[in-house]
Amino acid sequence: MVYPIDLSRERQSISMASGIFQICWNERSFSKLEPGFVAFDWRRNPHPDHREFAAFRELHARGDTRKFDLTGAFSPKFAAKSGVSGLEFKQWVGDNPGYDFYFVDPRPQFPVFFFNGWINSSHQFGSRFLACAREIIELAGYEPDVWINQREDFSNAFCMNFWVAKKEFWDRLMGVIDNILSVDRQKLRPESRSFLFEPRQWRAPNQLPVAQIALVLERVVTSLAIADGSLRRLAYPASPERIKYCCRSPAEWELYKSFAPIAARLDEQGLASSEAGKSYFDMAGRAMTSVSRLYTQSFGHPQGDSESGLEHRLHDLVDEA
Repeated sequence: MVYPIDLSRERQSISMASGIFQICWNERSFSKLEPGFVAFDWRRNPHPDHREFAAFRELHARGDTRKFDLTGAFSPKFAAKSGVSGLEFKQWVGDNPGYDFYFVDPRPQFPVFFFNGWINSSHQFGSRFLACAREIIELAGYEPDVWINQREDFSNAFCMNFWVAKKEFWDRLMGVIDNILSVDRQKLRPESRSFLFEPRQWRAPNQLPVAQIALVLERVVTSLAIADGSLRRLAYPASPERIKYCCRSPAEWELYKSFAPIAARLDEQGLASSEAGKSYFDMAGRAMTSVSRLYTQSFGHPQGDSESGLEHRLHDLVDEA
């Protein structure tokens, strides 16, 4: 599928070489290699609790992030989750040169419901998510509230590992990631250590157990990219068609259509951080989380280990009704 792309920015004559690796966790990942991507054999992940960040560290350590103008390491589920093919993404990057950081948000509906990804995770996992994240980030030598209080809006929000960046950003990011993962775990409160580093089943049975440190690091990537004022970022367009595709249930799409004008107006008027904005996002986040939990409990997590695309079959059933 092809979505409208804004090419209003004047094209430059520079051709940017991008190296996008597909992290292949198992044999099935190799058989589903996205066209245009390079297979990265990660069947022997020494740190499965770190998820994709173990692969990031390996690619950076062996120098792969310095071989290209832009480097990324994507999940095998990139196209299924984002509604964008690998070739479409690479063409879009090539058609829009001159940026340091290109990204696709596989949850383009989330800025309507959540002030940022940190708050989204606190809705999912409770207040202890922020408490434990703050603790380890402070022990690593950073000020967590600088990141946690940033608004992630329609123009800059993203999650997961669907981005490519120049080597300078990779160097900065890996420095931060290394510092966080190098924190002496004995300095953490026992409950924080357990929450952050013990893999467990958080949602539906069809989703792999995960340690929350991986999600904290995912949030750090977004926050670091937004906080860097010198970083020239470009977001892949989120057309209504792609947003609908990325909604995980028909109910989520209906909620989005109702809430989107309010969130857009808050951002346009600079009120997202106001008391009115906080009240709105609290209400919107609760509504979204409730729908998501009900859907997950009823049908299983739509993008867990299974790639059956249950949520899209439900869309089809609704359309056929």
